[in-house]
Formats: sequence, C-alpha cells, structure tokens
Amino acid sequence: MLNITRGTGEFLAHVIGAMGARAILEIGTSNGYSTLWLADAVAANGGKVTTVGMAPLKLRMARENIAASGLGRTIEQVEGDAGALLSRSSDCSYDLAFLDSERTEHLGWWADIKRVLRPHGVLIVDNATSHAAEMAPFMQAVAAEAVFSTSLVTVGKGEFVASRVPDMARYWGPRKTVASGASVVREAQPYEGTVSIAGRKLRRAVGFSRSPTGPAGARVEATAAPYWCFPFLSERRLPAR
Repeated sequence: MLNITRGTGEFLAHVIGAMGARAILEIGTSNGYSTLWLADAVAANGGKVTTVGMAPLKLRMARENIAASGLGRTIEQVEGDAGALLSRSSDCSYDLAFLDSERTEHLGWWADIKRVLRPHGVLIVDNATSHAAEMAPFMQAVAAEAVFSTSLVTVGKGEFVASRVPDMARYWGPRKTVASGASVVREAQPYEGTVSIAGRKLRRAVGFSRSPTGPAGARVEATAAPYWCFPFLSERRLPAR
C-alpha cells in the first residue's frame, strides 16, 4: 500500500492549521491513511473532509481505519468516480484539495478543481518528484494559469502546491525549472519545528523557509495573520531548542 509519507502528513496538517481550512476535498482515499491526517487537522477547525475513491478493497480498509480512529464524524467517504464528484460539486466548495490518485486524470479534472476551490483555496498534489514525468503536463498547465501561484515542496514524494493567493510562491524559496518548456515553479526548503499561531502552538509541524538553508530543528514563531495566510510569511527565526 503506497501511502503518503509521515512528513507529507505533517505538511498537510500544517497547511490546514495555518489556513484555518474547514472544507477539504481528497481525491484518492486509498486505505484512509492520508484521510486521517487531513481529518485530524481539520477537526481542530470544526471542519470536514470529503474523500473519494473507487477500489473496493482499499475502501473497505479505509472504512475500518476511519471507524477505529474515532474521526468518522469529520469524514464523508464517497465511493465512486472523482470526476463525477467534482462535476456535481458547487462552485467555491473547498478550502483545500489534495490529489493522490490517477495522475493521468489530473488534467481532465483541472477545470472543475479550479471551479470548486474557494478564492483563497490551495491545491496540493502528491508524487510531484517521485513521478515527475507523469506530473509534468499537469504542473505546466497549472503554472500557466495567471491567477495561480505554484510551488514545489520537497517533502515526502514531492508536493506540488498551487494557490489563488497572489504571489504566494515567492515565499517558498528560489525558482526552479521542473520540466522542459516555460513552466517554472518554486522549490521550498523544508525543516521541522514548532509553529505558534496567535499564541496557539501546533503539534510537531513542518515549516518552510524563504532562505535556501532552513536548518533542521529550527523553531519558528509567527504573528497572527489572515486565515488564508501561511504563518511563515511573518516568521522570525529562533535558535533550536
């Protein structure tokens, strides 16, 4: 079973907490491992995860894992085609969409993904570096959208991040060309630490540095920011403890 890495789970939880996201869409339930990371993070915001998958065996495993987790009230599990779910979803339905599914389908879903994301919405796609060749056409299409800011986060199997927030990508590190052609994204430098938002410390989270160094073990504190902002936009670096 090819689950996301723990680092990716921590990154997703960090983004959800920083955004204050309440409505999450996951395309690719698998056995529910990533679903539980999303649900645990969004539960603190009083939100919900809608997750869609098709494989019967994996869906059964996911139902069992969700039941055992105690997070069932935070999760709506949909059995069926992701494209069909997207097409019937209302405009501006989700704060964050996480894709970890058939990579060949991503381009076909893109028009609906744009439509269902809220104005501050964020898209995160797994396997951006582990399956770079398969991901390249989709990443190029998203990066070509003038209203989206894109980033490549080097955690786990590589997370491609796109946001409607103007110029967000400039906070994620130096530019890096990820495929032949004109498509350019940004690569962040990850480190683990503790993040404090409006006085509330998040549990062990993954932060990202605007500098190319971002030492492991760095401790980060952030000032309060609008709920769609990432806390490291206003970070001040403190020595590791």
